[in-house]
Amino acid sequence: MIVKIGFNPEILKPDEEASPAFACGGMTLKLWALYKRKFITNQHFRESLVKFADYIRCANSKEPEDSGTTWYKDIHEFMAVLQTVGIIRGGSLHSHNEIVKWVIEHWDYFNPNIQKAITIEYEVTRPVTEQMVVGGIKHDG
Repeated sequence: MIVKIGFNPEILKPDEEASPAFACGGMTLKLWALYKRKFITNQHFRESLVKFADYIRCANSKEPEDSGTTWYKDIHEFMAVLQTVGIIRGGSLHSHNEIVKWVIEHWDYFNPNIQKAITIEYEVTRPVTEQMVVGGIKHDG
């Protein structure tokens, strides 16, 4: 799947919503990109992304039992993680049914046994300097 974004992630400011997603990459970036394709986010979404990134970091640690965090094993546990980090919250802009449907449709991207990839596409404009070589005067004769 290709997810098109309208900005260059290389120039994100640290306080921007997408910043933690691009800083962490992996599942956090995938969650941000796929979620933003479907839903409008609120002012709490960045904080939830940071919590999700922390969850992934702890679950990936060499000793996950030390952090008390282990990988989710199925779609129900994944939904519980999204609820814990605040992606799914009571009073969210979106109905619970919409988010459940979204998770089911995108489960193969988050399923620990499959983890389908996404491609993020964006346009970059860079200054280009071109040269034109002009030779000397040539005389006919």
